[in-house]
Amino acid sequence: MAKITENEWLSELQRLEAAQKSSVDGALTTRELCNALRMSSQRAQRLIRQLKEEGRIEVVRRKEMRIDGISTLVPAYRLLPKKR
Repeated sequence: MAKITENEWLSELQRLEAAQKSSVDGALTTRELCNALRMSSQRAQRLIRQLKEEGRIEVVRRKEMRIDGISTLVPAYRLLPKKR
């Protein structure tokens, strides 16, 4: 798996923080992350995975409506401040 460069990280994190501020609970689902940052689901999952490894995200569950009309809990991700 290719690593994201530091400049790419900073750019993506700034965009993520801006998108997160516009969400209701400060957390974004993978789909919302893809739409907000205009990236593929594979790139979003790689970003989420790397942030998780760094301890930079909190995973919460949010109730969403599936395509068949049934409510279900889906993971949403909240960006945490950088640890010092």
